[in-house]
Amino acid sequence: MVLYFTSNVVDPPATIYMGKDKFENEDLIKYGFPEDVCAHVYVRLQPGQTWLDIPPEVVDD
Repeated sequence: MVLYFTSNVVDPPATIYMGKDKFENEDLIKYGFPEDVCAHVYVRLQPGQTWLDIPPEVVDD
């Protein structure tokens, strides 16, 4: 089961998702987008963004 969250502390909102265990996380890595940032919690970035562009508010959320 993949858990999805929407962080509305920034505009546009950030999509955050994670697997329920390490096995699902492996599939998320395998089938993820190149711009997905992973630390077992994934943030779907906007086109052209890098992990350096993640606002602190999204990290805190």
